[in-house]
Amino acid sequence: MNGKTRSHTSSKPPPLRQELAAPICVAMGKVFRELRLKRHLSMYAVAKLAGVSREMVRRVELRLSKPSLDMVERIGRAFGLRLMQVLALAE
Repeated sequence: MNGKTRSHTSSKPPPLRQELAAPICVAMGKVFRELRLKRHLSMYAVAKLAGVSREMVRRVELRLSKPSLDMVERIGRAFGLRLMQVLALAE
């Protein structure tokens, strides 16, 4: 070493985001919409069960946003599914 210290800010990787990749988001939106319609639930009812806004349910179903894993888990629980079950349905 030459005695110089490295700046921690320049070598720091960007923060990890827990958003799902685009292809699975498309499938996820389709899965959630199909589950909701099959069970004759409104977006509002799913939102209330999931503890999220109706707008978020709409955005996920229409693939207008990339949901976080937490969001997928919450919406999945509204249908009685665990996170891994939801991800398997979206494969």
